[in-house]
Amino acid sequence: MNGMLIDKIYFSVPLNYQISFQYLSDDGIIFFQLPALRAVGYRLRFTFTGWRASPYVRQVLLQMGPASLGIALAQVNICLDGWLAYYGAEWAPSALEYADRIIYLPLGLFGTAF
Repeated sequence: MNGMLIDKIYFSVPLNYQISFQYLSDDGIIFFQLPALRAVGYRLRFTFTGWRASPYVRQVLLQMGPASLGIALAQVNICLDGWLAYYGAEWAPSALEYADRIIYLPLGLFGTAF
């Protein structure tokens, strides 16, 4: 976040560029830390054998897979509908937004109640 403040003060960079730069710089900082970590004996390695061997984790992933796919497809559907509505009539995007809110109203009411 300090990088965003420095960019804003000195360079007058628009906010969307500031946020993009901040994410890149935060992710890139790990490459400066890796040599120091190796010097003290830390080796970065990815091992996925522990969670794959557990039958419980496998069961959770198998049960979450269809739900995650359904949610992802619903989000893609909403994006495509919005894109198509943008090129339709002038009132179409707002009508679609209100329709989506009405559709998700019962889910919000009953989903948070239980």
